[in-house]
Amino acid sequence: MARFVAVIDNALPVAQAFDYMSHLVHFAEWDPNIRHVEQVAGDGPGPDAVYDVTVNGVRGEMTLRYRVVEFDPPRRLTVRAETRWIESLDVIEVKETPRGSAVTYDARLHFRGVLRLLNPVLGPVLSRIGRRAERGLRRRLQEPGR
Repeated sequence: MARFVAVIDNALPVAQAFDYMSHLVHFAEWDPNIRHVEQVAGDGPGPDAVYDVTVNGVRGEMTLRYRVVEFDPPRRLTVRAETRWIESLDVIEVKETPRGSAVTYDARLHFRGVLRLLNPVLGPVLSRIGRRAERGLRRRLQEPGR
């Protein structure tokens, strides 16, 4: 399983940082690999929220359905997407710091079925994608008025 972890220190209070991160429609604002996010179930963030996340794939765009599997405001959110070929698990934690908060984004991804043979090369790919997303999230969380 490939894994990418980023910790972003920012000046936002914990509740505000969690509120922003817990609504997956915001992901397209900071992750350049995400083309579009649409909430398809639930009303805003919460334990019943489901999102269709369209990402750039190897062969064009691909839509993954992410379901909230853990919702513990204002501290922790876990979302999971599963298809026949891919499983993605993203854990977001927000902790208080003297300056504001720290957002930890922990993404885990692996291929399933016959594609699992490609899992050894997935780590460097996820790392490259993750670094770009981390830069975008860092900029977004540090915007004035955020």
